Amino acid sequence: MQEFSCEICGNSKFFVDSGRYICCTCGKEYAAEAADRLKDENRADRLAPEELAHLTELARQARDEGNIADSAKYYEQLVKQGPTSWESFFFSVYFKQIGCRVSQTEHAANTIKYAVDTTVALIDNLPDEEKADAYKTVAEYVQTAADTFKNAAYAHYRSHLKDGGIEYEYSTRAAACSDLIIQCGLLLNNTEAGKEAAAMLTDHDPKESASASHLSAKGWWYAVIMLVVIAIIVLTTSFFSSLG
Repeated sequence: MQEFSCEICGNSKFFVDSGRYICCTCGKEYAAEAADRLKDENRADRLAPEELAHLTELARQARDEGNIADSAKYYEQLVKQGPTSWESFFFSVYFKQIGCRVSQTEHAANTIKYAVDTTVALIDNLPDEEKADAYKTVAEYVQTAADTFKNAAYAHYRSHLKDGGIEYEYSTRAAACSDLIIQCGLLLNNTEAGKEAAAMLTDHDPKESASASHLSAKGWWYAVIMLVVIAIIVLTTSFFSSLG
């Protein structure tokens, strides 16, 4: 195990080729001198076990409270401690992206999607009894991210209906969210312990739901109008029949 983490993805697994350290996850290359510098920095910043436990507790507390800024901060600090756990890696990426602007939702969804691949690989190193819960946690947060991004994109779409190109913008953002769900589902379903978690994922499109609701409302009003028309016809017929 190497004594430093990749500056790009936080991974701590490298292979060495001609004196260069190459990240097994993202392919970032480090010369021997750069690797030595990072090792020295990481040793200097290494926390004591009790400090690491406290930082983990703070990260989980912030996550449970929905505090995006603190979660991102604490999990990023945990990633730098190495060796990288699935939890610190996934949530360091997740909380950097979840609070993004609407214009960044496509990029954010794709970034989380790429992170899921590494996360699943890290979970695969866990004891068997811990894997299922870890996969479920990933599925829950991926679902939240996809729904959050897609709902924000739809709200933006609805508020700019008169703007040119807004339909295309929504489509590309929604497609990225759907792709996140699909890719996560495929990765989880390829593991025995992740099949139940994969079944939890659903692809919800607020635009289609709104259209269905609109059609349902139109159908209800149509039924009311038809009943009124029928009632008028019956009363009119009865009236003229009484005159005869």
